[in-house]
Amino acid sequence: MKDQDNTNRQFPGMVELEEALQGLPAEIRSHQYEPGLFGSWLAVVHCNGVWLRVIYEGRESQYSLQRWPSEGEAMDWQLTGWQSREEVFRQIPVAALVAEIAKQAGIPQEFDGDAPRRHQT
Repeated sequence: MKDQDNTNRQFPGMVELEEALQGLPAEIRSHQYEPGLFGSWLAVVHCNGVWLRVIYEGRESQYSLQRWPSEGEAMDWQLTGWQSREEVFRQIPVAALVAEIAKQAGIPQEFDGDAPRRHQT
């Protein structure tokens, strides 16, 4: 039953992340979920020509972000330095994650409370 509980929390979190990414030229291109690995998952995001991979390590309750440096190269994901520990059980740190995705993709952001907004030029 525990795996089912993880699944029931994880997929709504992906929907929330996808909705938050709508403020950017970004989309989730793939998603992999492993309920047997402490609910770990990863999602590949394409934003403004940049490929990023969001990783949640369920055992450590930690999120991290990796970047694929060049489309012409073999997929050699590199850590961006962004990490976040889970503050609230099974809640994706959406605002911080979207802000970091925008930063990695070179998109200026403005903040309204906790919600990032794309800078209008």
